[in-house]
Amino acid sequence: MENTDLKTIKKAFRQDGFLVIKKVVQVNGRYGIRAENPLACNQETRQPKMALYLEGTPYEMGYQMGLLAEPEITRMTTEFIENVAANYFVSWLPDEIEAVLGKWINDRVYPAAEKLAGSDAIPPEFNEQIKGVLDGCKEVCRQAGTGTKVTMKGLRLLNYGQNVICSFIYHGKFLEGEGILPSFLKLPNMCNAFSLSGDMVKGDHHYFGRDLMFITGGVLQDTICLMIYNPDSSYRGIEALPTVVQSVPGMVGSMAGMNKNGVAMGVDIVSSAACDPDDPGICPLFLVRHAAQYSENADALIKHVKEAKRGVSWIYPFADAAGGRSGVIETIKSLDPAQFPTKKKLAQYFLDFALEKPKSLPLKIFMGNFISGLKKRLPTVDFIERNMQQFEELRTGVFTRWNDYRYPGEYLEFNQGLWDYFNSQFWFLPRKRLHDDAFSPDGFISPLEMNRQAIERNCPATYYFAPQRERLAYDVLTTNCFVAPELRLVTMNYWTAALTSLMGEADDIQWRYDQLNYLIIQAVKRGKVDKKTAKNLVDFLNPLTGRFPFYYKNHKPIPPTDKGNIRVNGNASLFDLKKKVLNCHFGYYKDKWVKLTMPRYFT
Repeated sequence: MENTDLKTIKKAFRQDGFLVIKKVVQVNGRYGIRAENPLACNQETRQPKMALYLEGTPYEMGYQMGLLAEPEITRMTTEFIENVAANYFVSWLPDEIEAVLGKWINDRVYPAAEKLAGSDAIPPEFNEQIKGVLDGCKEVCRQAGTGTKVTMKGLRLLNYGQNVICSFIYHGKFLEGEGILPSFLKLPNMCNAFSLSGDMVKGDHHYFGRDLMFITGGVLQDTICLMIYNPDSSYRGIEALPTVVQSVPGMVGSMAGMNKNGVAMGVDIVSSAACDPDDPGICPLFLVRHAAQYSENADALIKHVKEAKRGVSWIYPFADAAGGRSGVIETIKSLDPAQFPTKKKLAQYFLDFALEKPKSLPLKIFMGNFISGLKKRLPTVDFIERNMQQFEELRTGVFTRWNDYRYPGEYLEFNQGLWDYFNSQFWFLPRKRLHDDAFSPDGFISPLEMNRQAIERNCPATYYFAPQRERLAYDVLTTNCFVAPELRLVTMNYWTAALTSLMGEADDIQWRYDQLNYLIIQAVKRGKVDKKTAKNLVDFLNPLTGRFPFYYKNHKPIPPTDKGNIRVNGNASLFDLKKKVLNCHFGYYKDKWVKLTMPRYFT
């Protein structure tokens, strides 16, 4: 735990534009503080943006959170939980089917979340903090002579529910068996991340940008905030580092976080069949915070992810101020290395996902013949074995592509055949075009249509090898798809392919990857990237800029409120890793950015 005092914290908040409005002192003298920014208000509620400072043991920090933000925690554990299930269903479902699906999720998710809370995959400190949150909410309401609506059930659903739901949806094991089709479901696939440093940026900076699009449940846009953790805890003999994070009261994990050493990490959704719905493993927001909190550098962070017990596929972009290092950790469920003593066995494991056949009759009719002939168009086991990179990592279900990673181009040679085969088998669908420059460093697979009112839909579902776009040594980029070719095979599973393709998700994911890459290239051509340019890059889908007016109309509809405000489905975050500053844009697009400058808070 870092040394600090109340005077220092108040001054730091004031310098960052926040005013301390409430102070909590624990019995042992440790502080939990709530501050609000009067110049950055939520355009819909008119409430100032909030930031929390929490210190002490995990339980103490949770207790402080409960005392300081009980109203927001109540909304997240009631309204958000009640509304969030509907966000996973397409809007055109009949009420009867939606009711069945909603009941199915309710009946399945909480028992699984409760089981997960007791799993050895979860670091004990998170359960301790959740208990502290509940006790803090109870105490503040007791002092006010009222009762809190916050319950342990609500907190567990809030913190564990998404990982559980994603394990069900990605794998399809339970859903397909109960007659639920991928076409009934939708995913919040709208995450982007990049790292820019070295000769690409102006001055002594390293920019790590995160655009996390998250289900709001009609609540998150009003409760999301910034937090500074100053923990008094250790993990496997390592003392916890102070971290600044983007999160929500009641959630003890982090959407993105940076520690005092300038090591930052975020998380992107990626759907693959390599999940374990019986044991979903550590929640991604937990892993982001835990890895950042206990990693002095990027190597330690990657080790942390490898050793975590994972049960769901996620992508973890990261960056380290030391030496401008950065990368993307692509993960599936944890694998036992002993099961894969040779590259050939591991290659067969990945290929089997792509060649698995549907179990339900509707999917057999739609995709059965296609999968039967797919084997001839994909790499052989021997090819995968010869070209496999980072064998030792892949044996654990992890692939790290550092900023100097270069894609094995031999895999791209399969794409023409995959495009031709897809078009021949699904001849009744609009033809998927493969442009001549689709795999060039600044190319597009699904570019903007000529009238710029939509993007072309050229992706043959997930049945292709996505090219790596980054070509500069200090440039890292990711959205919601695996780039590592071995893991790409896992996303070619029939269930995943249908899940991410029927609503055009595959094209949307690829377009964002290609478009952000193109914008970065153009920005660098104009000169070294400064803070303003970096903020524009991380916020490139902001509908108020008029840059891509079609996007929220055709692809990701977000209806404006009665007041004409358009909510941010999550947040845009820009970390300056060398200066240890977090800049964030959340709430509504008309809202102002806010920031926290980490070194100011510690003496």
